[in-house]
Amino acid sequence: MYQLYGFIGSASLAPRMVLEELQLPYEFRQLEAEKGEHRTEAYLKLNPNGRVPTLVDGSQVLFESAAICLYLCDHHPNNHLAPALTHPARGQLYKWLIFLTNSLQPALIAYFYPERLSTDPGHAPAIKAKAVQNADALYKQIDDALAGQGPYLLGAEFSVADLFLFMLIRWGRWFDQPPVTQYSHLRHLVQCVSERPAVRRTFELEGIPAPYCLLPKA
Repeated sequence: MYQLYGFIGSASLAPRMVLEELQLPYEFRQLEAEKGEHRTEAYLKLNPNGRVPTLVDGSQVLFESAAICLYLCDHHPNNHLAPALTHPARGQLYKWLIFLTNSLQPALIAYFYPERLSTDPGHAPAIKAKAVQNADALYKQIDDALAGQGPYLLGAEFSVADLFLFMLIRWGRWFDQPPVTQYSHLRHLVQCVSERPAVRRTFELEGIPAPYCLLPKA
């Protein structure tokens, strides 16, 4: 049985949605960031970065959210989340998933953890402001792409890349202008993904109420 280590609502969310979509047996090992459980000696043996997620599959240990998502899809072929290796759309899947993890995700990480980019705490406001600007430009780029080929990143076919994008759109809910409110094609993708039973089940398991990509109303 797979073991997925993560925090609620964190980068472990995409792999957990994949596990639910593929109806795979797994154990979610929830870590408490406030207690520093991701920095214990036992966890650091699995993931020396002290971050989440981490997937354990027997003797195989993986970290990095996108890598775990691809691993699960490849180890369960003929699934509905990834085109076949020889299908032309497989290249598009790689393109989008790597784009998301290499471009949009770092911009969002800079927003949440500005201290990682400077030793001067006074730089944090400027780093966060620039991170929002960078992330918003990337959200718009994706929205423009969806306008021409949507509703999903691979066109008519839903894929693991959409689950990853859904997670990153959700992270933007902390912005003054969340992407789901600004961009109609991102909003449509969120609506489609939110209706999937496996996605709803994941959020129920995590104790996160709808709407998933907006902050709860006061």
